[in-house]
Amino acid sequence: RAALKPILKHAILHQGGPLHGALAEFDGAGVLISGASGKGKSTCAKRLPDYWSSLSDDVALVVKINDDQYAAHPLPTWSDYIAGDPSPIYHVPHSVPIRAIFFLEQSHRDAVTRMEKIRATQMLHREFSNALTSYWGNIKRAVEPEILHRLFGSSCAMAEKIPCFTLEATLTGKFYEKIEGVLTDIQKTPSMVVQR
Repeated sequence: RAALKPILKHAILHQGGPLHGALAEFDGAGVLISGASGKGKSTCAKRLPDYWSSLSDDVALVVKINDDQYAAHPLPTWSDYIAGDPSPIYHVPHSVPIRAIFFLEQSHRDAVTRMEKIRATQMLHREFSNALTSYWGNIKRAVEPEILHRLFGSSCAMAEKIPCFTLEATLTGKFYEKIEGVLTDIQKTPSMVVQR
């Protein structure tokens, strides 16, 4: 945790930060599947087909590349180590440009719905805060308001630039095909993607 603090602080000061979510790559595009613990992020990451690359299953470091683009790096988590499972290798230097963010909900169907920017901002801020708490531990009270303010600014900026969606996923369906369809639509006409 101590070694990561300067990196996290730099990212936060530049409209990024650690985000609670699984990071995957499809056709060169980065996809974040975010959501509260127990929603199924790790399960979704494991269920991606071979032509996807699952980069991390719980946390990613978001960095701003320029005014219009963000990238994400996989970050290691300690859950596998604590549970005694063999820890996967995370290629932290590898980054992918973020094409879309999906907030996961367990469901009886596989579907994707475009989120309004205000809702996306709320969800991003929540998942930034969740990831920061697990990596940073207790933040000094004197610093906390500034950090949270910056994370909220990052959430607003990202919701403006990156399409965000609600992802309804079943335990057996091909949820990733819904994501693939959305990524194709984004490439064609970013403002027209509503529901799949």
